[in-house]
Amino acid sequence: RFIVNSGYPAFAAPAFQRASRSTAAHSTITINDTSSSRISRSSIFGPIMFPGVTDVTATRETDVKGSDILTASHDGYLKSFGYIHQRQIELNADGSKIKGRDLVQAQHDDPKRLSVSDEVVCRFHIHPSIELVSLDEESVMMRATDGTSWVLAAPGHVLSIADDVFMAHASGVRPSQQIEISCMVTGSVDIRWLIERRL
Repeated sequence: RFIVNSGYPAFAAPAFQRASRSTAAHSTITINDTSSSRISRSSIFGPIMFPGVTDVTATRETDVKGSDILTASHDGYLKSFGYIHQRQIELNADGSKIKGRDLVQAQHDDPKRLSVSDEVVCRFHIHPSIELVSLDEESVMMRATDGTSWVLAAPGHVLSIADDVFMAHASGVRPSQQIEISCMVTGSVDIRWLIERRL
């Protein structure tokens, strides 16, 4: 309801369809503004995914408090930049709190490569009907038209609100906004965030 991927309707222009396939159009991380995979279209086979991603792992468990925990990783940035991306999402039992962790781990030990800084951006694409209010550098309130509010916080990181577009609406492309966490990394970075309902 609040956080969406941009998506696109079947009648969207090809340029918008291509843009919506990019990693940056989804609520995940990018490294150096690069997609983790490239998708092309074949008249015979339909959409074809090219490397990047060759290895994906995923586990799901429930802890003693009843929280549902999903952990997944992919190697879409390994060949280009030497990183594995792992995301963990934990939903508490009553659905009022989501804990997230985006771990970008260096898999190389080349001193020259480790001396290069890479930009990691974690994006949260927000539905056009949701109002965003910056509370402080580390937190943003997301407020729905019915008054329901959630707060996205990332302690130790600066959250910024940026312009976005929502391409999945039946009436066509609509302006929207996204929340971004941006940081530079030379080895590994651990971005922890929390989305919590406010009464």
